[in-house]
Amino acid sequence: MELLRDQPKELILGMGTRWIEGLVFNAYGVFIISYVTGQLGLTNTTALIGIALASAFGVVLVPIYRLLSDRFDRRYVYGTDAALFGLFAFPSFLLINTGQPALIWLSIVVALSFIYPAICAPLAAFWSELLHPRSLYGGRCRLPVPGHTCEWVHAGYRLLARVRRGVSRGSSSAT
Repeated sequence: MELLRDQPKELILGMGTRWIEGLVFNAYGVFIISYVTGQLGLTNTTALIGIALASAFGVVLVPIYRLLSDRFDRRYVYGTDAALFGLFAFPSFLLINTGQPALIWLSIVVALSFIYPAICAPLAAFWSELLHPRSLYGGRCRLPVPGHTCEWVHAGYRLLARVRRGVSRGSSSAT
């Protein structure tokens, strides 16, 4: 209740960013399998190959986008790619609706390899900066939304970001 009382704007912003991240992931990591099999009549293997290819690229790109968000601004990196996802949704489904496996894979790879990591990567650090330290525990935010694998990838980044901020301020204690 303290979080809701003291930081309602930050709470809503944190929940909204998490909701968008979940929407992007689930649209291409979960819904697409059902869509490809149910609407296009293809095997689920078609979608799963695209997801596997996207995962291979994504593993490399998440740390790169994380570094970009450190350098340029988390809101900018996140916001740009959230908007890009919105713009890509229509062309993406045009590619998927062709029923051609290579175009389906291209759509999934672009969404999950190039757009999703830029949305996911800045979030852990963004949330830790968004909320007052009292609202954080165990390296995770008290946002009332389910966790996601992406947070595990960035657990070390959050810790390092906190330490680096403390060192750059010349103090070792949290404010």
